[in-house]
Amino acid sequence: MLLSLLEHPNQYDDVMVAYLYNKWAKENNYADISAATAGVWRRKYMHELMISREGNSAFNERFIKEVKGFRPRMPLSLVECDDYNLNYYYINPDAVSNKDMHRYVSYVVVDSSFDLVLGKCYRQADSPTFDMIKLAWIDAMYYIKSITGGQQWYLPFEVKADAWQKDLTHPFFGKIAKIVPAAHGNKHRGYIEQFFGSPHAKRAEKMAANNQLNYNGNNVTAINWGVNVEALQLARKNRPIVGVEAEQQIENYFHYLQNMPAFTRNNMLATSKQEQWLKAWNELSDAEKRPISDEQFLSIFGFAHNPGGRTIKITNRGVEPQIGNVRYSYDLPNNDLLLQYNGADVTVVYDPYDMSRVLVTNYQDIRFVAYAAQLQPRALADATVGSREALNRVLADKKEIVNKVTEKSEQRKARVQSIDVEAVMLEGLVPKELKNNIEQNYLEYSQGGHYDPLEQM
Repeated sequence: MLLSLLEHPNQYDDVMVAYLYNKWAKENNYADISAATAGVWRRKYMHELMISREGNSAFNERFIKEVKGFRPRMPLSLVECDDYNLNYYYINPDAVSNKDMHRYVSYVVVDSSFDLVLGKCYRQADSPTFDMIKLAWIDAMYYIKSITGGQQWYLPFEVKADAWQKDLTHPFFGKIAKIVPAAHGNKHRGYIEQFFGSPHAKRAEKMAANNQLNYNGNNVTAINWGVNVEALQLARKNRPIVGVEAEQQIENYFHYLQNMPAFTRNNMLATSKQEQWLKAWNELSDAEKRPISDEQFLSIFGFAHNPGGRTIKITNRGVEPQIGNVRYSYDLPNNDLLLQYNGADVTVVYDPYDMSRVLVTNYQDIRFVAYAAQLQPRALADATVGSREALNRVLADKKEIVNKVTEKSEQRKARVQSIDVEAVMLEGLVPKELKNNIEQNYLEYSQGGHYDPLEQM
């Protein structure tokens, strides 16, 4: 009876448990107990009580044996991603209530080898969206490309993430790398959860709010808020406004995470997370990296443009989608594609960070990258240095198309010159005797005589 009272999900305190137990004990001829005795039993049998009393997560956290391991040694060998509610208050003048307590949520991509933030996306809301996840990864890809020389895209070898909207996210992560789903309720699936609460992350968060004084501390239930709540309250009327001001502060926060020296008690001269990551990256061999092409990048991270679920057609103008109320025009990379796929239904896959090129595909046999059309000046007054050369290239392309079509036609005619095409065309449409005369005339013609099938009609 005592253990049953102690394991109740309502988590009754020791005094309440003793009171309830003693009522039962009196009716059943058992001795009374004190609240201290109830506490002794609660602590002694906590391994049996905790699942029912506090839940599976609390039991796992305290009693399930933790698998020990060490951090990844190579950059991009393990990348984790998760949402994070930014601990800043902002003013929203258009809000109906609580105008000065609005917050942003972010989605963050972190390399676990050095806790380097690779990419992020954020919005003023309570929860992220799937598009935010894709944008955070695109941001990460651009960041990796920029700090490694700006010439190549690189993918990680492994991705870890939670099960949030896994029907959408896990197939996406699976295109990037081998995905390792986290066990339900596991707070130690990797390093990203600990990173958000690390001294380095907290220092960066506080530094970005040094002047604004809108950092709201760890959370409202923490024993130590990590901020002077009175000062936070006094500065509430001067908080940054949702929009440009808020975004500038958030960008500063992520800049600090990447570039602020990651000093510790034992190493006050430590370099930044980015510098540590780059040093290790430069020591990798080519076999320890996963480079991909621009076409592969668009295929994995691009957004498919399907207005109303429809495709668009390839024309002699190339492909011209309208995305976000803006009309774009893209030329096909070569004339063979234009001749082969003119009129084909395709989907345009675009990179919202760079609209200068798109992936054109029907997800079957068509797949190529098209680039923004080079517009030519119509008036001589608009001509610039090199514009004539560009126009000449366009005219040469047009001439090449005509030459290719003409050449194909001549080749086809050469292949069928031994066949009486006229007789084939008239097959079944003329009397047998007339058909025989046509064939006879053709034989004479093939030996150098005159041949005109229409004379027989």
